[in-house]
Amino acid sequence: DPPRWEPHLSVSELSSFLEMVKEQGGYIEEEPLSAAPYGTMAEIAGPSGTRLCLWSADDFGGHSPQPKTGVPRWYELQLIEDGPERDFWPSILNWTKTSEDGGKPQYQAADGTSVARIQIIEADNGIVLNVPRWITFIQVDDVGAICADAAAIDATILAKPYDVENVGRCAIISDPQGTVFGVIQIP
Repeated sequence: DPPRWEPHLSVSELSSFLEMVKEQGGYIEEEPLSAAPYGTMAEIAGPSGTRLCLWSADDFGGHSPQPKTGVPRWYELQLIEDGPERDFWPSILNWTKTSEDGGKPQYQAADGTSVARIQIIEADNGIVLNVPRWITFIQVDDVGAICADAAAIDATILAKPYDVENVGRCAIISDPQGTVFGVIQIP
């Protein structure tokens, strides 16, 4: 597998959640693993193989509804084609669609926090995508400054700063090893 950032999304009852993943056509890639005293995690995959980790918190709860610099804050699922992944993730994660921005539905979590967008990557948009992937966006204070700093140390800016309606300013970066991640500035 190529290097990647993998989202860790919080769930309250990990074991019952894993059963629901299997019932909905997903897979358990890695059984629950304790990271005591911080919590327990498990890696799952959707019907087409897109993976992420589930996190059941103990002492470390992850991000909150208030943006914190340096903490993952937004996720984008990029798919090669439309299929079961598009409906699988919002269904099992209990996300509510808030908008449909040019065929890119946006979702919020149960607490009302904007959390994700799903899109089909078209072959002619300049992004090379061989497998579906999640992009983890990390909260920063200044997207433009982060892009300039990243480019100065040989990172590639895959998507220059752009705005996501009702969310914030984003950019997508690939580090020198090819790992893709995003940065986001939520006001």
